[in-house]
Order: sequence, then structure tokens, then C-alpha cells
Amino acid sequence: MVLSDSTAGNISWYQWVIKFNSSVSRGVEPRTDDEEAGFSCVPLGKVLHSQVLLEPLRNQQSTSSSLSWRTHTCGELREVDVGSPVTLCGWLQFKRYDFMATLRDAHGVTQFVLPEDQKHLTKGKLDHLQKTCQDKCSIRFLPVVLKKDGSWKSSISKHLPEEAKASVAEAVDAVPGDALLLCAGPANSVNHCLGFLRLKCADILENQGLKLRDPDSFNFLWVDDFPLFLPREQGDSSEGAVFESAHHPFTAPVVGEEGLVYSDPLKVRGQHYDLVLNGVEVAGGSIRIHSSQLQRNILETILQEDISGMTHLLQALESGCPPHGGIAIGFDRLIALLCGEDTIRDVIAFPKTADGNDLMSGAPSEVSAEDLARYHISVDQKGS
Repeated sequence: MVLSDSTAGNISWYQWVIKFNSSVSRGVEPRTDDEEAGFSCVPLGKVLHSQVLLEPLRNQQSTSSSLSWRTHTCGELREVDVGSPVTLCGWLQFKRYDFMATLRDAHGVTQFVLPEDQKHLTKGKLDHLQKTCQDKCSIRFLPVVLKKDGSWKSSISKHLPEEAKASVAEAVDAVPGDALLLCAGPANSVNHCLGFLRLKCADILENQGLKLRDPDSFNFLWVDDFPLFLPREQGDSSEGAVFESAHHPFTAPVVGEEGLVYSDPLKVRGQHYDLVLNGVEVAGGSIRIHSSQLQRNILETILQEDISGMTHLLQALESGCPPHGGIAIGFDRLIALLCGEDTIRDVIAFPKTADGNDLMSGAPSEVSAEDLARYHISVDQKGS
């Protein structure tokens, strides 16, 4: 394997330079203390069992001594070796995310990363994405890989003219080596699936060392103009209903579009809104319906709900109710994002266990007889 100029540094860290040790840089001299002798960076070669064998070792006889093949020991590579073939042999100490590896021998350590054309989305990852997407979104996607010559590697390739394939690649700025995930179907289902895939693919790439999202950047976004109704998904348990609420059945339509509720419900926009931070919803709310007639029509006619348990609401609206609304903030989620934590459990003052117990206060627990007497509460043990 020939050591490239990029090995010497001055490039993006995720391509070659490993964060594991601050001494990973050009021209690092071996250390003389009791710590590891030194570090160097070269492109990753071929992994065979517990050894990393770099080109051209794959052409050697397996009976040869590895010590007689190698040109350098681990940790010995320096700037003077740029452009020269190198042959290393050692034990694979670490291998993480199929992205980086650490090779060790008695003399030191050499750290590797895959070259730029590595396969971030392997067949195994694509199969897992396919299953997860079908479970979450009830829709499948079609993977397409662009070969080095720009042709498509996909089951759909032979069914599409070259002009169509070139148009798709141009629309998404795809280059050889890229993978495309295509979906077809109803707009709502496809958008849901592609949004889900976008986030999952970002997670996969970041787990392999590619920096896509800056954890120190806070990007807020207001989302509004949601549709008031959506077509009901197939297989829903509600019989006869054609529509379902995009937010909840008490959301008011945008002012001026109330008439569409009776003529074309799918064209009505709702007065609900979400606040999103870095792709995560941290708050949401709506303006509520204050017309009894409009509320009854939405519940009975459009959503075909049983309103027998909501007569008190309709009667209250008939008595006169001003326009009203609000917003609820997911405070724990917001603080977790601001603090850079992955789970809200790290920012909740008294997080619960999986059993619902509060270890700090000891809840739930039995109430003492003195506390019950203070509030004039009597517990009937026979009725329990």
C-alpha cells in the first residue's frame, strides 16, 4: 500500500486523523516513557481474523513469517514515508463502526481509517433500515448505488431510460459512489418514510465518524400551516371514517377557510403550530374551536366520532366561548438539547425507574395513618 500525501495531515479529521490521541499528527516522534511508543496514520488495509494485513501482504504465502515481510513497525511511520509502499503486521486491538482500527505490535500503535470511498451503507445496514422503515412507516424504499462509471446498481435500473436516471442523479447532485434511497406511493406516506430515513442515515454516518450535525449549533424553526385533516390510513379500526385529525379534533381552521370544512376538508389548514429545535419538537399548541356548530360538524360528520361523551363541551360552546388557545413546552427535552444530552433522564431532577418508582422520594409508598387522618381520608381494606 502506498502512503498518500493526505496521511501527513492538513485534511478533514474524519478522513484520516483519529481523535483518539492528540499526538496523531504529522511527524510524531515515538515517546520514550512507559506509555505507548507512538502513533501514525495510514489507510486501512485488509482485515483477516485477528491481524490487519496491509497490501501487498494478501499475495504473500501464509507460511511466511510476518516479521520478514514488514517494512516498518507500528508507530514508526513518518513524513519521509509518504509515497512509499508500506507493509505492517500486528494485532487488531480496536475496530469501531467499520470506520477505524488500531493495529498494535511490541513497538507501538498505528491507527487507521477507511478511505473516502468506504461503504457507509452496507447491505446489512440497508436491510436493517428496510425492516425498520416498514415497521415504522408501513412502506418500503428502493436502494440505488451509483457505480464508478455513473451507472445504477439497482433492481429498477433496467426499467428506467438513461435520461430518467441522469435526471434523478442531477436533481440530488449524486456522484459515483453515492447511494440513493427512493420511495413511491401516496405523498403523506412517502414524506413520512423519507423523513424517517433521512434521520436514520444521519445517525449511521455520524456513528462512523462523519460530522453532519453540529451539537453546538441551535437551530429553531416554527412549523405552521398544517392540514387540518389527513386521509385515514388503511387498516384503521374506525369504521366508515374517511378523515382523521392531523393534530386533534378541537383545532380551529385557519380564519377564512371555515367554509372548506363543509365542502373540501382536505384543503383546510389548521391553526396549530410546533416549535422545533435541531429537528426535535420542543413545543406545540393550537387555537381551539369556539363554535359549537363547527365543532359538532367536525366530530359527527367528518371524523364520525361518537359525541355522547362530549355533550358537556358542545353545551359550553353554545353558551358563548371566546377564541382561545395555547402552547405546551417539552421542558425536559428542551433542556436536554441545550445541555447536549441524549436522554431526558440526565436532566430530570427525579427520574423514575422502569417500574415507575422514584428512588429519591421513595414513591409510590403506603400513606401513614397520621397523614390519612390529617386529610380525613379513610381507606376501606375490605373493598380493595
